[in-house]
Amino acid sequence: MSESIETKKCSHCKTIFRLDSFNKNRATRDGFDCWCKFCRFEFQHQYRQTEKGRQAIKRYNHTKKAKNAQQQWRTTEQYRVYRRSHKYKQKISESTRQVKRRYRQRNPEKSRAQRVANYAIVKGLIPKPITLLCGICQNDAQQYHHWSYAPKHWLDVIPVCFTCHGNLHRLSFQK
Repeated sequence: MSESIETKKCSHCKTIFRLDSFNKNRATRDGFDCWCKFCRFEFQHQYRQTEKGRQAIKRYNHTKKAKNAQQQWRTTEQYRVYRRSHKYKQKISESTRQVKRRYRQRNPEKSRAQRVANYAIVKGLIPKPITLLCGICQNDAQQYHHWSYAPKHWLDVIPVCFTCHGNLHRLSFQK
């Protein structure tokens, strides 16, 4: 029966600590770093203060930003290509279109009011909601809320954030 090690000696400060005082390191035999967390922190802090350490940080940040920008571009470009593919359109056409069609059939007045409001945004009759503040909590707005779905009230909307919009609908269902 093998005993599990519960303590370890730091090879830098020569103090014995419990294992939770050491960082994990898969390269070592026991799976923990040879220096305790405090010694490792102090060493890294002092290294970052040197000119060599500052240059290493600059190089790391520069390559990280370049990699992120390249990955982001690649991801968006790949996504654009995928969205144009027949495979994507076939996948979307079956499930999403059916759900949207059912929603429009069940809520014709709501769908019509939303389409009219979107058309008014495109034509510049009302501003985009993201340029306004929420009419309730004064945070940034993301959507418009319709007070009524009657045709004469289709453009009677207020800008709201997601949270307030959900709360308004919950309140209307409780009545």
